[in-house]
Amino acid sequence: MDRRKTSRRDFLGLGVAAMAASACGGCSLLGSRKPDAVVPEEAGVLRLGEADSSALLGSQTSLLVTAKDGNEKILVVHRDDGSLFAVSSACTHRGCDVGYDKKLGHLRCPCHGSQYGLGGDNIKGPAKKPLKRYSVTTDNGRVVITL
Repeated sequence: MDRRKTSRRDFLGLGVAAMAASACGGCSLLGSRKPDAVVPEEAGVLRLGEADSSALLGSQTSLLVTAKDGNEKILVVHRDDGSLFAVSSACTHRGCDVGYDKKLGHLRCPCHGSQYGLGGDNIKGPAKKPLKRYSVTTDNGRVVITL
């Protein structure tokens, strides 16, 4: 039986490489639900695909979408009354992504606790400015956002 000697340095190097490889593979699992990228079909207009539009059919549902260029992140929310609204997801305090809080019934920033009404208006600071609001409609079952 031929036994090769492996130095401690080589052994530790292989262990570190294996850990790094497994960590990189796990990163894609942790962030598997990224905001959907939407390609503008015409200047200033985003049309969500059928799957994304269908995801908004339930009451009190929300969807975070990102324009393909990555410059616009928009939160679209379906209200109890059936209407849709869309606002910039960037909190006006520090730019963290706000989300729809079903329990509170409005938007909340997870970073510093700023809260916004369903129209993007401020309810609670530290943010002092309202969220940018977008016009949102439906066309043949697809959600259309005008930038």
